[in-house]
Amino acid sequence: DAYGWHTQIIEDGDHDLAGIERAIRNAQEVKDRPSFIKVRTTIGIDSSKAGTEKAHGSPLGDAEIEKVKAKYGFDPKALFNVDQDVADIYSPAKQKGKALESEWQS
Repeated sequence: DAYGWHTQIIEDGDHDLAGIERAIRNAQEVKDRPSFIKVRTTIGIDSSKAGTEKAHGSPLGDAEIEKVKAKYGFDPKALFNVDQDVADIYSPAKQKGKALESEWQS
């Protein structure tokens, strides 16, 4: 606020997805200044290291990663996976980025 930004705070970023969506829509409506949305979340949520510096500074370990993935409906054994519907959404951005980089490099 001190620098004239449009600011919003989401206190429960772990669960308030509707609030995050509202904040994004509100920010899109502000045309005369930049927007900043602060989202408070719990680092390492749903792991045994949730809310601690250990979630940031040390690996969770394979068993813990599998447990968290399973909780959220992901294949716990998949090491890296991007669902096709997500890849399809971001594919145009990838192509646009390549074109812009090519233009910049020339």
